[in-house]
Amino acid sequence: VELDVTHAQDGVRQVLTDPIDGYGRENVGDIHCNNGVNPKVHKGRSFSCVVTVDGAQRQVLVEFADDAGTYAVDRPR
Repeated sequence: VELDVTHAQDGVRQVLTDPIDGYGRENVGDIHCNNGVNPKVHKGRSFSCVVTVDGAQRQVLVEFADDAGTYAVDRPR
């Protein structure tokens, strides 16, 4: 099973910008996850995204919490 990388990028944007359930970052620009390749879904497996936040490139780690495709998004580093 694979996660659609476009949906992953949208999901990462949602988590980064959401002030209630996410990190509340305002100036989130381009997001490119897993080099544009659909990541394989497997509990404990992770992939990274390159995100532009406040004009600077940051790395965001995304880790699958289960085999159904639920994932957790770490804060930008």
